Amino acid sequence: MLSEALPLSVDLQQPAAAAAHLDLLAQLVKQARCFRLHLPPDVVSVPPLLAARLAHLSLDELR
Repeated sequence: MLSEALPLSVDLQQPAAAAAHLDLLAQLVKQARCFRLHLPPDVVSVPPLLAARLAHLSLDELR
């Protein structure tokens, strides 16, 4: 998932800063649980869909 976060979060114009930032992002990605959501274009329907999905997850699954 690092490849998906990369274009939005790293300024590649400053190589030294980018290297440190990439190291931090890599650590975060290794530790974080990732979910990919395919949401409908109707934004009004999104909150109930997320609530329903989260209701089915246990606390252990969210950690």
